[in-house]
Amino acid sequence: MSKRIHVRQEQGQSVAEFALVLPLIMLVLIGIVQFGLVFKQYITLTDAVREGARKAAVARHRTDRTTHVQNAVVTAGSDLGPTFTTGNVSVTSTWNHGEDVVVRATFPFD
Repeated sequence: MSKRIHVRQEQGQSVAEFALVLPLIMLVLIGIVQFGLVFKQYITLTDAVREGARKAAVARHRTDRTTHVQNAVVTAGSDLGPTFTTGNVSVTSTWNHGEDVVVRATFPFD
């Protein structure tokens, strides 16, 4: 007794399965790419604010302290594009010796 495999009956099966699975695979792939873009901008913004905090730590004796720190953040965050300006950066401090400096930046992601 020998079994005969009928290939003709299963010709379109793999194409139909691929057509059903392809949208799910593409959705997962697009989700991975979007997450990567968001994470890249998050890291860039975090590094830019960290650079601004470094500048603020040594800028106590400058006359243009806030502007100097804001410009440092915008320069360090240049990968975020032209919409990231000094208006997105806030610096809060009394600029007294030993006091904390708070540097915050916001950037909307579309």
